[in-house]
Amino acid sequence: MFFSDTAKLFLESIGRSQEVEHYLRRFRSEGGAFFALIVPDAVSCRLEFELLLFQLKSLSRLGLRPALLLTGTAVQFSQAFQHELAQSGSDVPVISEETSLINALHDLVAQGVRRIHFLRRRGMIANEGSALAVCAPDEPVDAEDRMLTALAFQMLERQRDLHLSVCTPANLLKEIFTVKGAGTLFRRPTVIVHYRKLTSDQKERLHMLIEQSFGRALADVNLFDRVSDFYIEEQFTGAVLLEATQYGLYLSKFAVGVDARGSGVAQDLWQRVLAETGALFWRSRRTNSIHRWYEKIADGFQRRSVWNIYWKGVDLSLLPDLIRFAEEKAPDFVD
Repeated sequence: MFFSDTAKLFLESIGRSQEVEHYLRRFRSEGGAFFALIVPDAVSCRLEFELLLFQLKSLSRLGLRPALLLTGTAVQFSQAFQHELAQSGSDVPVISEETSLINALHDLVAQGVRRIHFLRRRGMIANEGSALAVCAPDEPVDAEDRMLTALAFQMLERQRDLHLSVCTPANLLKEIFTVKGAGTLFRRPTVIVHYRKLTSDQKERLHMLIEQSFGRALADVNLFDRVSDFYIEEQFTGAVLLEATQYGLYLSKFAVGVDARGSGVAQDLWQRVLAETGALFWRSRRTNSIHRWYEKIADGFQRRSVWNIYWKGVDLSLLPDLIRFAEEKAPDFVD
């Protein structure tokens, strides 16, 4: 894949070119007049004008078409942005709305906009000074953040599939192109459905989710037949599969789709499953990058030659048996 010099410098600064390429493919394949709406406040426009230009030009050079929405006192910078972007040949529409931000946003969402990034020098939403990576509707936030938070959830109430975030101008590219992001994502609570059995269509969707999440083909065609409990996000963006064993519930699969990573789905799934089960054990390949998170949420773990075995809330007298069970279990994926 060809990148301009600017894009190459950006990839080096991010350090995860695989993530960037994933998001580039995704955004380029989506329809619509532009892939994202960038909404800076007036202070950012005044004090970070050159930086904002650099970010917008970089997106254009990557083959993407963002739009810039200027409202209120930020409208005074409209001509300057238009001139500089035109001079560089960047295809970035500049939309000006002097009156209502919320009306402008609703109009653009009605036209198909689904990704909106607010920019401000304050950056992320905070609760008592602590930055929030994800902000839910009932999250307590600092006074300075309440107006933007109310606006975001008013929009999500009308259009559930919106991607809304806020970050500093300096972090815009990192927010757009990395799983972890660099701002606060506004989102409604995850709806998780608990199934005992699945229809053939549901099995097909789950099969696709698991293979996409792990990046490997399932080898075990009977995997779903052994599962006693399926916890699945309503849009099949994430799932936890449990198997009932003589040693307790074995967490067979924890899958989150690539596009849902960093959105809080994994944490919501984990909290729901743990609240309803209380005790689990599972394994993960030692090469799996998720092992650091597993080490934080587990009561304990043991490193074996191929697998790390984890447990949470289990009867400690069963540890030797459940470790042996997990270690000797046949692989579920094609190597």
